[in-house]
Amino acid sequence: MNGYVDWRMWISMQIRCVLKVAVMVCVLCCLGCQKTPTTKGQAVELMRNYGQHHRVDDAIRIGSNWSAAHPDDAEMRVLVGLMYLEKARSSTKDRESLVVEATHWVDQGLQLGQDVATLTEAASAFQIAGDLSENTRCDQYQKAANVLARVVELDNTYLGTKHDDDAEKWRQIVSMDQSKAETIKKKIANSRCH
Repeated sequence: MNGYVDWRMWISMQIRCVLKVAVMVCVLCCLGCQKTPTTKGQAVELMRNYGQHHRVDDAIRIGSNWSAAHPDDAEMRVLVGLMYLEKARSSTKDRESLVVEATHWVDQGLQLGQDVATLTEAASAFQIAGDLSENTRCDQYQKAANVLARVVELDNTYLGTKHDDDAEKWRQIVSMDQSKAETIKKKIANSRCH
């Protein structure tokens, strides 16, 4: 009787395993079959989903297509740059060229928009680019420092207009951004940048 129960359990486990694989395949296929996004939110969500499933090239394609259709979208260009940096993380052979491509996208985004969200993402991108690049590390860290200085300036300007409960939240944001700027300064010093 025990052999019979073990056999049934084994079959049950095999069926569950096959079902899990089938569900995973369906999820991945559905990601690939999604329609072209009609809103920026859909494009960002689709890029995020692709990124989480290690389909960075598909995420870059979505962002590139969105940017081509919406040439004034600064934030999307920075996000495409971040996707290229994600791709650079996993590539040793093409890392430098991917970092160059990434920072090209981020620079384009900064030419189009200087809002705090875009600037903050751009500073993060330049820091990551500096972490990944052997050839342009100092340049990327310096770009991150310059962008973060602008973020802190905008944070302080905005904080000066707040006199309610939001002021404390903004003080915390300013403090975090100042901390990021200090981290970049340390990276510049540790990299022996001139």
